[in-house]
This record gives sequence, C-alpha cells and structure tokens, in this order.
Amino acid sequence: MFAEDYDYSSLVFVLGGAFQGKSLLSLRIAHRYTFSGVLGTDYLRDLLRILRPDADLLCSTSRLDEARFNRQRGAVSELLYRMLGFYAPRREKLVVEGIHLSKEFLQYALAHGATCICLDNQRPWVDRVRLKEITTPVTRTLDARNGRESLVNAEDVSVEDTTYFREAVRFRRIHDLISRDADALAIETISYRELDEAFESIRRILRRGFTESA
Repeated sequence: MFAEDYDYSSLVFVLGGAFQGKSLLSLRIAHRYTFSGVLGTDYLRDLLRILRPDADLLCSTSRLDEARFNRQRGAVSELLYRMLGFYAPRREKLVVEGIHLSKEFLQYALAHGATCICLDNQRPWVDRVRLKEITTPVTRTLDARNGRESLVNAEDVSVEDTTYFREAVRFRRIHDLISRDADALAIETISYRELDEAFESIRRILRRGFTESA
C-alpha cells in the first residue's frame, strides 16, 4: 500500500490514546515551529464515515476490540497516506495527531524521515477528562434508564457523570495498543503530568530537525 518514496522529514506525528493532550501539544508545536497546520486523524475517520459508512468506521473507537480497531486505523492511515502525497513533495511542515495511525504506516513514516512522538499522560483520569473541556466544551453522558447517550455542556455536568470518565478502562486499552506499537518501532514516548513539561521534552526532540520561530 505505502509504495511511493515520499520525503516525510517535514512531518511530525503525535500519537497516543484519548485524553493524552495530543491536540493541545500539537497546536503548540505548530505555533512554535511555524507549521502550516495540524491534521487530526479524527477528521479523516469522520470523513470516511460519510464516504464509507461500514461498521468499523461508525463504531466509537473506545468500543472496538483490537482486530476492529486495527481495521479502523488501517483505513484512516490509507487515506492519510494519500492526502500526504499532496504535502510531502512540497516539504510542507505539518503536525499529524491522533489515535488512528497504524503500525505499518508509522513504520513507513519513520523510514521516510518523519519525527514520531508518543504521549503518555500520567495525570489522574478525572483531570484528563476535565482538561478535554478546553478543546471540547460539549461532552457525553449516559442515561442509566434507557442506556442512551446525550450531548451536554461540560460545565453543566460533573466529570464523574460523563461517558468519558466511566469508560476509562476502554480508553486505556486502546492507549496500551498504541503504546505497544510505539515501543516496537522504537518511537520515543514522553511520560508527563504537566503540558509544559511535555512540551519541553518535545522541543528537545524537535531540535534535531526543526528551527523554532521567534
């Protein structure tokens, strides 16, 4: 599948499970190093949901078993590879962040000069769900009477009542799969508790190939 000999040296991939701080840290990278933008794999998955609404794509990532998760991230990685065919030849600096990066695609990206970083947020789960409100002020709750999810303003409900909080084990399982692949590919993992701490570690990695803006 990944047959073209693209130069990925201008690309940074930030991976990890949900609630790791990927979006916030990717935005800081793009600003500090004058990247053209941040591309999230969630957007690509949602696009595929429209274009190819099969069961693996429509299902929430946290509810997938390992085999179906691999199929989901395989489909997203294939689309991402095709999209990056427009960016890579121009050496356009871009941050790609997300859950849906297959091991095979990451292996290709590393072999073609990409910088890859895995995040492992050590803060308590409740703090991480609360931090999510910075980028996603609308959250999900589950009605115990009928089992249906509802979208509500995060400020109107306690963190402990959100679906995100209650499904910590499922989210952790997905993160562990991603971390396992990162270890197998020798991708550097940043363990941290504070965003500033993580960003300093990222700066250390990026000094090898990127120049900071003023």
